[in-house]
Amino acid sequence: MQKAKLGVERIELDEATRGEYSLNTMRYVFATRYANSGSILDIACGTGYGASMLSARSKFCVGADIDSDAIKRSKAACDNERISFVQCDCHQLPFRRDAFELVTSMETIEHLADPQRFLQELAGCVRGGGHVVISTPNRGYKAPWVRDINPYHLHEWVPEEIESLAREALGDIDMYFQWPSVKQRVLDNLMWTVRKSLRLMPRPIEALLLEMLRWAKLFVFRAAPKTNGSGLSSNGSFKVTEANGFNHAGVKRPQTIVIVARKRPGG
Repeated sequence: MQKAKLGVERIELDEATRGEYSLNTMRYVFATRYANSGSILDIACGTGYGASMLSARSKFCVGADIDSDAIKRSKAACDNERISFVQCDCHQLPFRRDAFELVTSMETIEHLADPQRFLQELAGCVRGGGHVVISTPNRGYKAPWVRDINPYHLHEWVPEEIESLAREALGDIDMYFQWPSVKQRVLDNLMWTVRKSLRLMPRPIEALLLEMLRWAKLFVFRAAPKTNGSGLSSNGSFKVTEANGFNHAGVKRPQTIVIVARKRPGG
């Protein structure tokens, strides 16, 4: 599930449904195609599972997060000498310019007060010839009446909007997408609708019902995670990422937008 602390939202893989697990881990599987045994930075690393996945293809990997609890947990759980963890604000990254060959940040930009500054910080950290890989939810995936359901998202975009923002800060980009099945989209919107209706309840009752809803969701959807294979395919002029357990449902309703930028040598 996703937990919130100090305004920070993060995924806990050991409490995730099959779909949540697959969506989140497959973004990092996808990002490893841009790793080339060099230096990697993962921004908003949470509990460090992405940095651990990326480290297999790196000389060294740094996980950075604003949440001190997440950093402590990551350090305690990690016994990989190629990984280190740093607490910092992603609007002001403490790394030297051109320090990394790959910079990733999954499901971060929608939480930030200044997304343009964030993208510029990422661009500054990656060296010429290296890549920046970010992901963000597609606003159009949600039904119109539940698009305000997440109180931790300051911004959400449809693909055309985030493409414009990313090109301004990062230059040339490729866009990728993740699609769940149509059935999953219907179920997601149903769950969000129920959650929104609970806001009408007194706070203690709302909290109790939300907890019951969370356990019901885990009971119904949880399954052993399966992440074998890259899940990559193509769709016309768009490159498409399909996480394991998700079926292609067309370009109009992707759940997640993934953007890849390559920094020009000498840039």
